[in-house]
Amino acid sequence: MQFSEVRQGLWSGAALLLAGAWGSFLVPESARAEDAVVKLGHDHLMPAEVRVDVGESVTFHNLHKMPGGHSVKALDASFASPPLDKDERWSHTFEVPGRYPYYVVEHPASKGVVEVRDPSESE
Repeated sequence: MQFSEVRQGLWSGAALLLAGAWGSFLVPESARAEDAVVKLGHDHLMPAEVRVDVGESVTFHNLHKMPGGHSVKALDASFASPPLDKDERWSHTFEVPGRYPYYVVEHPASKGVVEVRDPSESE
């Protein structure tokens, strides 16, 4: 094997590694427990879906200044935040497995879901 072939192979491997690393940034996934923070913007949530295990919390962080703030509320009324001013955070701990659709009260079209899993049950 010649040096140019080795060099080309190394560059190809590096390119694949870099593409995989960038792909993890470019392809959004649902937030996992270690980063279960939902950012509230004007008319949007990021991420819109988060997954946590029973007993873990989701933090809602308002990034947008709006008179009266932003608040979130579950469709089943199982949780509701107070109005959050810009840069305020509020957390809720989920104790029961299930899917919890919610929305931003001030922007009802902004919807999200918290999926709560029981870690003792296999997937």
